[in-house]
Amino acid sequence: MSERLLFLIPARGGSKGLPGKNVLEVGGIPLVGRAARLGCATARVVGSGSRVVCSTDDSAIADAARAWGAEVPFVRPAHLSSDGARSIDVVFHALDVLEEEFDAVVLLQPTSPLTAVSDVVGALDLFREYDAPVVSMCRAEHPAEWFFTLDDGGRLSPLLSRDEIPIRRQQARDSFRPNGAVYVAHPDTLRANASFVGPQTRGFVMPAARSIDIDTAQDLQLARVLMASRERSGATCAVVIAPMPPRSFPGRHVALATTGGEGRRAEMIARDSRQREERRHEVAERGARVRIGELAVLEVG
Repeated sequence: MSERLLFLIPARGGSKGLPGKNVLEVGGIPLVGRAARLGCATARVVGSGSRVVCSTDDSAIADAARAWGAEVPFVRPAHLSSDGARSIDVVFHALDVLEEEFDAVVLLQPTSPLTAVSDVVGALDLFREYDAPVVSMCRAEHPAEWFFTLDDGGRLSPLLSRDEIPIRRQQARDSFRPNGAVYVAHPDTLRANASFVGPQTRGFVMPAARSIDIDTAQDLQLARVLMASRERSGATCAVVIAPMPPRSFPGRHVALATTGGEGRRAEMIARDSRQREERRHEVAERGARVRIGELAVLEVG
């Protein structure tokens, strides 16, 4: 039986720091469009029964989300679209309005445009393995032991105990921070904890290169530079058909792209193992190009 997943894209229209943020483009696609495309691509991989829904109060955002495959079945109310509104309340509103039973909520932030399908699939795998919420993380740029606060007089106070401050970097513990890209949890767990973060929450580690969280104009520029760098790679596409781990998609296979470049994108969708040879022929004949590290096969018919 297929899982019922709700891929939820929260995208309000009132950004103060970066006006119109969710419809600004990275690689020629609006941020909310990238999140919608990511959700739709992942939904095709995990199988039927899932919905990709954008929660927004803004008509331009709604139009962009629909253009890239998401549903916008309701308008987010004003009290959930303010600067002080909590993301978890946006999730609860969507669940209440949709009135459906879901096996998990997968929150995809438009402000993380470099997230790959493999990241979302990896977070879902971790959710299934531990039956616990999952939050995407990346390694912190500096050890937590190096963090200080400043009082009104400019005096330093360590965030951690002074006894925990290492003399050398090599002695510092590995530190991780949420990167804002992917959150996964069962609806019942969310209602019990009122958060994706609880005592049993697991962290799914993503590379720093895909962990850009757009909050400022500088973040947006960096994301555009990284995306342009990918698209200029010009490498020849090398695709192989490989089985997915059994606990992910039993009996299915996907084409795994090892390099990528410019050209026609392949549809990301899991296919039955009986179609492996047909899939390899179609990819070779049509010359599809896919980006580094993404799961992709061509949908036939």
